[in-house]
Amino acid sequence: MDHCGILMENGLPCDREVMNGEIYCIFHLPNKQGHQIEEFREAFNGLINNLREKKSELYDFSYFDIPIDLDLGETPTLIFNKAVIRGEINSKVNKEGFFETWLNKIDCQYTVFENKVNFSGVIFKDQVNFSGATFNDAVEFTGDRFEKEVDFSSTIFKGRVFFFENHYKEKASFHFAKFMEETKFVGQTFYKDTDFRFSVFDKDINFGHIIFGKDADYSQIKFNLAVRFYKIYCLGKMEFYSTDFFGGAVFLNYYPQTLVDFTESTFHEQFILKRGKRGLQGLPISDDQYDLKYPFLILQLATFKKPETVVISGFPLSKTSFICFVDYH
Repeated sequence: MDHCGILMENGLPCDREVMNGEIYCIFHLPNKQGHQIEEFREAFNGLINNLREKKSELYDFSYFDIPIDLDLGETPTLIFNKAVIRGEINSKVNKEGFFETWLNKIDCQYTVFENKVNFSGVIFKDQVNFSGATFNDAVEFTGDRFEKEVDFSSTIFKGRVFFFENHYKEKASFHFAKFMEETKFVGQTFYKDTDFRFSVFDKDINFGHIIFGKDADYSQIKFNLAVRFYKIYCLGKMEFYSTDFFGGAVFLNYYPQTLVDFTESTFHEQFILKRGKRGLQGLPISDDQYDLKYPFLILQLATFKKPETVVISGFPLSKTSFICFVDYH
């Protein structure tokens, strides 16, 4: 009996039997066609049932090539390291709006998602790791709760991205991520530090109705088209060190509490920065408390390519530091 030719993380080959005329088993065979897909479905369902009967706390699908849709129910730890998922992933809230899915831990390092991915109404009880993953179609995370750290570092999003009404209880990392289509982060609550450093946004990006409980780092990012921040509340520092804004950069109803730093950033189009006058509805701070907290604004060595389109309001000069370059050409 010949064993599958795939090498696992531990350096050992997969011990499953190869398919007729192939060098891989049914789980690791790439680009399955016709009867191979149905054979995989039967084998995969059998594997899932076997894991459930054993009450396994770990479902390891590393290096799997999965040609079918996955509907997630309540599951333990999921590992898809370096897998290729060609079907859709769906996980939605029920008709009453309650969470239907609980995941202990999900590990998808360097996983390729060929189709649409929808993680909606999910409680992630442990760490979430999508570092190095590639999403080739649309991605949606709606109404999710992340109890532990979230890692999207070096992730490539080739389709539209929609994050809506999510809660992050620990650090969230998106550094070195690449967003190639329209992207929206709306209604997010980050309780700890948030890291977008070195990310690239190729299309329009919207950050709206977001609460940052700690620091938010947007340093050395490339915004290749317009970016809009609206109704943003940040308790910690908000840094945009050496960030390139190639499209317009608009900050409306902006509520920073300590410091906003645009040191060495470059604005190629319009720059509008307007601090809000009222606290956001539902925030744990009154208008009177808020009005006493004027943040520091730093624009040291910032460059404005079109100074006639720059508007800054709501930041007192006593807390503003700037040595700026104006380029009229």
